[in-house]
Amino acid sequence: MRPIVVIGSAITGDAKAALEPRVSYLACSQIVYLPLNLDNLTPPLPSLKALLFTSKHAPLSLEHNLKNTNTLAFLKSLPTFVLAPKSAQMAKSLGFNVAFVGQSGHAKGFVKEIKDLLPQPTLFVRAQSVATNALDFLPSLVAYKNIPLMLAQTQKPKPHSVLVFTAPSSYRHFLKNFAWDSSYVAVAIGQSTLNALDPHICAHLSPETSLEACLELAKTL
Repeated sequence: MRPIVVIGSAITGDAKAALEPRVSYLACSQIVYLPLNLDNLTPPLPSLKALLFTSKHAPLSLEHNLKNTNTLAFLKSLPTFVLAPKSAQMAKSLGFNVAFVGQSGHAKGFVKEIKDLLPQPTLFVRAQSVATNALDFLPSLVAYKNIPLMLAQTQKPKPHSVLVFTAPSSYRHFLKNFAWDSSYVAVAIGQSTLNALDPHICAHLSPETSLEACLELAKTL
């Protein structure tokens, strides 16, 4: 039975505890919520008609920076378009008005789903670095960044492991620390993550954009 290692950003103890005993977690990066430059938004804040999130860290950054402010209350009143169900779940739990949840699991497909639905202007709350330019047509607010961690070689997953990548950056940050072992098998949480993997490696696409679905697939490999 192959060991399963989830590769991602630093997560809380509660999230780690939710993983099964045979599954380990390797944090190769850390999410940092950035100060928000709302005064220089184009278009200006009061004219916004909707928000768009592609990650749970977008609403988390807004909550972190703007908690208990009228600005946050205004943003939470706007209809919000969210790339995937797990991110939508986080946004809803924070009080955002989720109006649409994508099903394609990747940005290009998401754009096709929402192109006739988006009010204008819609603000894309995003990471400092994104995997695709599919949403470049929207005004954006950089709200967080993902920075790599330096890990000891003793933390490298064992040969024949199934590595679950939760974002394109997870794969890039993994390779900053470790050489790829040809016996590894990869599971990508979504199409954008799969596209980021080198074509020569053995990789599989999760049937849904959730960690739970990734793990169910990993158990079969």
